[in-house]
Amino acid sequence: MIPHFRPVSWIKINHPVVLAKLRKHPVRVTGHMFFDASHSPCDHPDFVPGSDPRRRSNWEIHPVYTIDVCKNKTLAGCKIDNEAVWSSFDNWVANPN
Repeated sequence: MIPHFRPVSWIKINHPVVLAKLRKHPVRVTGHMFFDASHSPCDHPDFVPGSDPRRRSNWEIHPVYTIDVCKNKTLAGCKIDNEAVWSSFDNWVANPN
């Protein structure tokens, strides 16, 4: 994830317990949409964990400015323009639902 200099709390995004809870909620990522033609999309079945991540698209979001987690667990309950249902990852990780 870019920027390499990111909030310390974002390190927790890969913690197994946090990740298991996070997967139950829609996530909103804010940043610049970037087309990276130097990489090709790939979802090869022989992917080796720890190597470069698989790419589903040539589009990336970076730098990432914010990561928000929806308080609800369905897309229908997470309207993009309803700020009341979104919490910053920093706040959410301090008290995940």
